[in-house]
Amino acid sequence: MNKFFYSLVLLLSIASCGQQLRSIGDSGEDDSSGGSEASPLASSGDIVVSNYYSDSVLLLDSDGFYKALIYNVANNAESLYGVEYNPTTNEAIIGVDGSDRVVGVSLTDSSVRNVITDANLSGTIRGIAQLISGDYLILESNNVERFTSSGFRNTTGWPIATIQSNPGNIFPLANGGFGVCSYGTDVIRTYDAAGTQVATASSGIAGTTNAYGCIEMSNGNIAVTWNGTTDTVQILSSDLSTVNSSFSNTAVLPSPYGIAQDNDGNLLVTDITYHHIVVLDSSGTLVNVKGNSVLSYPRDLFVVP
Repeated sequence: MNKFFYSLVLLLSIASCGQQLRSIGDSGEDDSSGGSEASPLASSGDIVVSNYYSDSVLLLDSDGFYKALIYNVANNAESLYGVEYNPTTNEAIIGVDGSDRVVGVSLTDSSVRNVITDANLSGTIRGIAQLISGDYLILESNNVERFTSSGFRNTTGWPIATIQSNPGNIFPLANGGFGVCSYGTDVIRTYDAAGTQVATASSGIAGTTNAYGCIEMSNGNIAVTWNGTTDTVQILSSDLSTVNSSFSNTAVLPSPYGIAQDNDGNLLVTDITYHHIVVLDSSGTLVNVKGNSVLSYPRDLFVVP
């Protein structure tokens, strides 16, 4: 069964919820008669999540219920890797692998623009991160590229070639640096703003532990998803030296993937077996599950501040 099939399944699932599908570019009702302006598309606490097999990005409310389809590549030649929030422009920033580019989708009116298009994006995109400086890092299978917020490529000390084997994802750090987690090599590492490695840690879990999701939490700890023999979410100290807590329960989380933190400090983890989002508190204790009515192999996500 290919991605087209899963796209149909996703759309039928959305329709079965009895909710209106909002397509890209729909600006809402006509306001020319002098009525009030349309409300912004997204609200604080809403969840933006990518679906792998349908190559789409959905907007859910804070309880995990469908609000809008905000992006869809609508072909089998491209895949989505990485979704990031840009607070300056109020956009969902999305990495598109295939015809490699980064797009921005307005969370005010759902308009779409190209943020980065560059012929030097020649690897397989695996993630994106916006640094504290405003620059974007694009994680590829063969290097890390750096671009300004205006889309200009930085060639002074960049790109950094083969920063990790089999990179899984990338995330910004509050100190201006960034982190990368990987699969196959099963490690997570942090780097300073220039790309020099600062710290590294492996899962310490027997068997295969692919790391596809990793973030810095608001308290400075690092959270990572280990997908494999023993599917686990770990919360590590900021220097990666200590495992502060962990969660593993294959009854609800057999295939952890992306991870984000909500405005209450909870961790949201996508699961690609049960197609839902598992919510853990900041210490790694199960809170609830949400979003399983419309998700299809959910991957990356963020919560609107």
